Amino acid sequence: HKEYGDNIPYSVHLILVVSFIQEFIEFIPKEYRESVIIAAWLHDVMEDNGVSYNEVKNLFGKDVAEIVGCVTNEWGRDRHEKALKTYPKTANNRLSVFVKLADRLANSSYSRITGSSMFKKYFLEFDYFEKILYSQGEYEPMWSKLKEIYSEDYEQK
Repeated sequence: HKEYGDNIPYSVHLILVVSFIQEFIEFIPKEYRESVIIAAWLHDVMEDNGVSYNEVKNLFGKDVAEIVGCVTNEWGRDRHEKALKTYPKTANNRLSVFVKLADRLANSSYSRITGSSMFKKYFLEFDYFEKILYSQGEYEPMWSKLKEIYSEDYEQK
């Protein structure tokens, strides 16, 4: 069983992601909201548990499988190489961008609050993350909230 930090069950991460999904769900057309919420719960299942695209598709439908597949990290030697391969794929599905933003909001806020070394990585990755995934006018309050998390000069912490 995977953990999310020191002795924190991984389900805490999923709950945080889904809470951000729910906070901003009005940006998602009603007909896709259920798929987005399901995908948020499952967003790491391919990457972390070796579940296939077809398994997700057969159980939850094509929309969910597409979202999960598009946020699943591609293989890379390091975080940067994974991002270079994954973010363009994520950007091709705007529902995936929404889920990825919720995931990054969860990870960034949690790592900042707990003082995790991951916060600096998320902070330093933000420019590329935004360059590839941002689309003018789309999900603006989520982008603003993410920038707010990074707003205090990290070096002062």
